[in-house]
Amino acid sequence: MDTHDDQKQARETADPVLVKWQAPEFSYSPKSANWYFWLFFGAALLLGFAFYTKNYSFGLIILLSFVLVFVWSKKTPRIIDFAFTKQGIVIGKKLYRFGELESFWIFYEPPEIKEVSVKSRKKILHYLKMPLEGESPARIRKILVEYLPEIEQEESIFDSLARLAKF
Repeated sequence: MDTHDDQKQARETADPVLVKWQAPEFSYSPKSANWYFWLFFGAALLLGFAFYTKNYSFGLIILLSFVLVFVWSKKTPRIIDFAFTKQGIVIGKKLYRFGELESFWIFYEPPEIKEVSVKSRKKILHYLKMPLEGESPARIRKILVEYLPEIEQEESIFDSLARLAKF
């Protein structure tokens, strides 16, 4: 057994994994030609309005937004590892300690919404969203309620619009 294996085993012994699963980093819906048509049409309308009102900075923002949305629409999700330990929540290789987190809520309205949302005490990354995939929401809740208060959250307008636009 080499030093790397010893260190890994020591970490696992000190902080056992309570639950672990894999899921795509975000919900992905393939986009149809119709979806791209409406994206282009909406951007063209807004660009036309910007030039009509001679608001060129607004036009530049619309153009940049169109390019970003187009590029993001082509992106497919990576598979991410999620785990809960006694110290905190691990997303990928990053540990978010329970002391940095404020509360959690499970959004579960299958088949569209199956995710855990954890509110962070930090202002920059305010919410951690974790897709549940095949995990049991009851099992996840049973673990999290031992470490964080369960406080109901409302789905953000951005999340609702993204799901409506299949983004």
